[in-house]
Amino acid sequence: MTKQSKTKAWIGKPGVDYRLLKGYVHLYHDRIYYKKTYTIGEENIPADCPLLVISNHQNMMCDPLALLFALSKRKERKIRVISRADIFNKPIAGKFLHWLGLMPAYRLSVDGEDYLVNNADTFDAAEDELLHDGTVVIFPEGKHQNRRWLGRFSSGYLQIAFKAAEKSNFEKEIFILPSCNHYSDFYNSKEDVLIKFGKPISLAPFYELYKTKPRTAQRQVNALAWQSVEELMLNITDTENYEAFDYLRNTYGNRYAERQGYHPSKLNEKLLSDKQLYQEIEKNRVENPELIQSIYDDTTVLKAETEQMGLEDKCFDKKYNPVKILTQIFLFALFFPLYLIAAFPNFMVVFAPTSLAKKVKDPMVQSSLKFAAGILITIPILYTFTFFLMWKVITDSLLVSLIFIGLLPALGAFAVNYKKQWRSLKKEWKYYYKLGKGEVFDLIGLRRRIHDNLDSLLRTSCPQENTLTNKKRIIHKTAVF
Repeated sequence: MTKQSKTKAWIGKPGVDYRLLKGYVHLYHDRIYYKKTYTIGEENIPADCPLLVISNHQNMMCDPLALLFALSKRKERKIRVISRADIFNKPIAGKFLHWLGLMPAYRLSVDGEDYLVNNADTFDAAEDELLHDGTVVIFPEGKHQNRRWLGRFSSGYLQIAFKAAEKSNFEKEIFILPSCNHYSDFYNSKEDVLIKFGKPISLAPFYELYKTKPRTAQRQVNALAWQSVEELMLNITDTENYEAFDYLRNTYGNRYAERQGYHPSKLNEKLLSDKQLYQEIEKNRVENPELIQSIYDDTTVLKAETEQMGLEDKCFDKKYNPVKILTQIFLFALFFPLYLIAAFPNFMVVFAPTSLAKKVKDPMVQSSLKFAAGILITIPILYTFTFFLMWKVITDSLLVSLIFIGLLPALGAFAVNYKKQWRSLKKEWKYYYKLGKGEVFDLIGLRRRIHDNLDSLLRTSCPQENTLTNKKRIIHKTAVF
């Protein structure tokens, strides 16, 4: 027995209700949940043409939302997103998701063979969207990945694209737009998110081949599309040493980025630096596999022991300064009352969704649940409650209450940052304590050996470093004289 799909195409512009909800979600997405959002390659988005957007998949709901807002920067559009069918199981939720623009895709490994027939409705609706110059987003991997790497692409998206072209007697030029999403942190709020678009791929040059050899045409486009997405993102293919490299790029990688002329605090530049670092290490693996593996093995030990001691890698670069420590304690004590004000009711806005998300085993779904619970439940309820509490109980002033509610998102950002900085400082102080007792000398030596080995490898394979260093020296001399 199969489920009945009621997926239909959308024709026309988004309605007022959709635009209002989108504006609210967009505000929450860009100004509250994330610290900063980046859109790269916006000029590559074609306008007024059939557009099938493909991307790697990291977070269940956060990926399509970030894509939606990035695409809308070029043109106001109501996109359709092809998503996993199991989230449509509840009737009310299913209707709401259809209204939002999601379309169910049934998978053999999850839903079973009997339900695959329902994909015909989804594919047909997606084809109609393309024929009316609509925009459809699909994640060809079929599921989100739990690491920064790109899985294999299924060919379903190409069936949609070529079938739409066939319905138009191959008169419509269908475009596939490769993109990637990249996060500074998958799991937590107040992090950075980046959407990057590549050059659009026109299917028109493949139409004649498709008419005689459809599977060959799909294979060629699929290989080209996969390569286009892979070139945009950080694809760590060495899964055995994934954790070691991921630790290196977030520690040694910051110094490497600066040496290459990048700003590691800017996610778009850090992505470029991390890609370059990985390519250089992989190139050296061919010539010196034993040394690269020893670096990864040492990094695994360093990571485990640093975390076991409750420290952070950046602690190793800190120098003991009692005046600085006293200043930090004074400032945290000074701003603690503001933190208490900022934490109410933002503490529950963060705490309640986080508690709910932790019940889900898949960590890549947790951030999406926190986002959804925050925007649909905790923020509307708690902010409304706080507004009336301020107005009717605390201040008796409508204006003051409105101002306070308007400031709550900024206060929430302050509270989150205050808490992060406090945790970081506690680790730094713990490092000073352990350093005084001589407990971290071995780790310091291990870390120095890892960095020295990487420096000796990458300096010989990165000739541009010397150029950048010379430029900095010239600039410095010019400033002096």
